[in-house]
Amino acid sequence: MRRLARALACACLVAVLAVAAGAAVRVDEDEVVFTVRAARAKHVFLVGTFNNWNPTVEPMAESAPGVFEISLFLVEGSYRYKYVIDGVWAVDTDNPGGNPALGSPLALAERAGTLALSTDDSEPTAGAPRTVKPFLRYIGDFRWEGGESLSFQRADVGVRLDRDLVRGRAVLASTDDTWTTAEAFQVAVDRASLEAQLGGLVARGTENDSVWTSEDPFTLVGRDGVYRYDAGFGRHGVSAVWPIGTAADLRALYDDDVARTAGPPPSIAGDALAGFEAGVASDTTLYAYRPTRDGADRLALDLAVRLGDARVGYTRRDDRGLHPGLAAAVARDSASFRISTQATREDRFAQAVWLRFESLLLGADVALAYGWASSDVRLLETATWQVPTLAAGVAAGAGAAQGGRARFETSDRWTVAVAREHGDMAARLGWDFVDFSFEGVEAASRARIHRLDAEVSWNGDGEGTGASLAARYTDQDYADTPDALLVDSPERNLWLQGRDTFSIADIVGIDRRAYGWASLRVDWASTPPRWVPAAAHAEAGAAGKGFLATLEYAWLEAGAEWAAGAGLYVLLDGRLARYDKPAWGGLDTFAAGYVEIGWRYRGLLLDLGYGFDPAVFDPVVNDYAPIGRSEVVRSALGDAVRRSEAALIGSRVLERERTLEGAHAIKLECIVRF
Repeated sequence: MRRLARALACACLVAVLAVAAGAAVRVDEDEVVFTVRAARAKHVFLVGTFNNWNPTVEPMAESAPGVFEISLFLVEGSYRYKYVIDGVWAVDTDNPGGNPALGSPLALAERAGTLALSTDDSEPTAGAPRTVKPFLRYIGDFRWEGGESLSFQRADVGVRLDRDLVRGRAVLASTDDTWTTAEAFQVAVDRASLEAQLGGLVARGTENDSVWTSEDPFTLVGRDGVYRYDAGFGRHGVSAVWPIGTAADLRALYDDDVARTAGPPPSIAGDALAGFEAGVASDTTLYAYRPTRDGADRLALDLAVRLGDARVGYTRRDDRGLHPGLAAAVARDSASFRISTQATREDRFAQAVWLRFESLLLGADVALAYGWASSDVRLLETATWQVPTLAAGVAAGAGAAQGGRARFETSDRWTVAVAREHGDMAARLGWDFVDFSFEGVEAASRARIHRLDAEVSWNGDGEGTGASLAARYTDQDYADTPDALLVDSPERNLWLQGRDTFSIADIVGIDRRAYGWASLRVDWASTPPRWVPAAAHAEAGAAGKGFLATLEYAWLEAGAEWAAGAGLYVLLDGRLARYDKPAWGGLDTFAAGYVEIGWRYRGLLLDLGYGFDPAVFDPVVNDYAPIGRSEVVRSALGDAVRRSEAALIGSRVLERERTLEGAHAIKLECIVRF
């Protein structure tokens, strides 16, 4: 419980959905400068065809109150772009173009040896030089639960560098558990990145930061995690992006995961061998592993080529050294047992080819992709010894190095997606099929999973008002697949999407052959009188057996924020969840809420909140961001998911729901930026 409380104790600010009041694009020497006015906005990102519409890689800096700016190096050509203002996609209102849904058009031409807007005949004007910008932040969270008081405080010092050819940032962090004495005081590099441009090549080094964009529909490298940021790598990494002419981009990546805390080595408990010891069988084999990326390395390569209205790509990912394991063979002698062990590590390999057409079918975009992946167990070290009893279990022993591999898992994956935009409306339909084959260490078996996803959305004004209807149907046939190899278990998912696409509704259907869910979400933002919310949202959904043939889960979430003037705001948020799943014990209903009062003035933010505040630290924007209660509930899955444990997982889900319902927290946050 304390670990959960610590994880939830990170305080967050839920930002106002801002309205883009105006924007501009200019050329400054060899850079293209984008400027947008976004009153009350907290985070603004630039997206476009130049960064594959990725809403995380180009943060815009606030150059003046409500004015955000960014400079990019772009080559001659035609582009489309939009802004993402506190999570809301917005077109440049000064340059909407013929079809705002496609983004604002931008054309750059080479003139007299320099770059210029194709509609601009004037000489480029010099802009203000980029500078080093520091910031300070304090975040405190104080809560009590079941008579126990908990607190978490954090102080950060950061700096951002933005020069002509070099950009970077670094954040030093210190937490309250190091503030007790001068001897215990510690400051650590929380995250850092340094990016340099050498001609057309952009190279980046990182420390616990995020990087990597790809048009690959399987997202073999990006979006590995539950918080929906493009975390392309682990603890340390380097990457490079190399434009090949104007029609192709080549990306490469290396990273490694250094253990934050050393985990226990894998072992086999004595009770797992009790049946064999009491029986008459002459021998048995067992395998155990610890699901972790600690000590693993990753290599990735991504190539995307534009061919007129079509794009084709290839992506490859290699993960080496995952999941330390222990394979044991136990043989019965006359009065003792002979144990042979092999220390193991797992290597994964996945690659995919994809093809995307624009306006291929009745004006709709069509994407086709095929991927294949495999997992091998590396045999690292062997040891053999005799024991009189197996009560103590089996752990790895000191032995001799050994080479070789054992094939563990293979997989093929196909996907087809059709997307269509028309005015303010957009629709998408996708079919995904994964075929897994397990062999070697476990037992030969297969699993086939079909998923059908559909979504229809309406973007009323491009500035925060809209609605979306989404639905999913899953048919999962595991046949004789070993129980531990559920595909949505993250340590066994070769495609790294088990958690990104696995909602509470999917957890409810984990023990069903077929299940489905549907949800409706409405978002609204404007500049109304003070008594009307400046921003509001509501989402309702249901899930159950088949495609909603039997309802087993329903939810309602809603929130609103009022602008009180002079930088003051008030925020309310709430959630209602209802479970009616017999395997989980029947009918249960839960409610949770949150209220926050805050004040924003230029680079200063102060807020005070009460209730349950679901937030995590988002390394993309270097700030605490709301993730929703669903992420907390989803932690009931743990590291390993087994279908036979559906009732146990259900009890964990309900336990977390009770925790959220009964939690009382006070959050105090202060951010100072210079």
